Amino acid sequence: MAPFFRKKSHMQKLETTLAQLQSRAAALSDKHTAAQAALAEAITARDRHLVEGDIADEATSDKLQAKVDHYNSTVAGYDAALGTLQKQIADAEQQIVAKRSAAARKAASEKLARDLDAIGKALPIYLDAARRFTKARTLPVRPAAR
Repeated sequence: MAPFFRKKSHMQKLETTLAQLQSRAAALSDKHTAAQAALAEAITARDRHLVEGDIADEATSDKLQAKVDHYNSTVAGYDAALGTLQKQIADAEQQIVAKRSAAARKAASEKLARDLDAIGKALPIYLDAARRFTKARTLPVRPAAR
């Protein structure tokens, strides 16, 4: 028997994409947190050097400032990437909600159509029975023979 490969539905693709985006955002968030910690350390080291170190030591000052600039840039890069990912995640979530809502509306519409069909089939039978009942009530009632 040949293997059966099922094509993913659009909803499954959206859910997979959302999971991938969320996973990537979590990984970037961890890197962002580490970069913020490194930035805080770099700022502390630079400030300590400026307050306590040799002010004439330009090489050390430049090196410490370069670290601060590097981590500032790194944090800003992660901020931008996370912002983009958050927009993509929100878009994917919105598409999933719209798909689910459309599926729910379709299911409700199909159920309503089935219910209307059932009513349409039952209505003539009901009307016929109602007519016979009405005719039976309007027939003259004969007094019972004694």
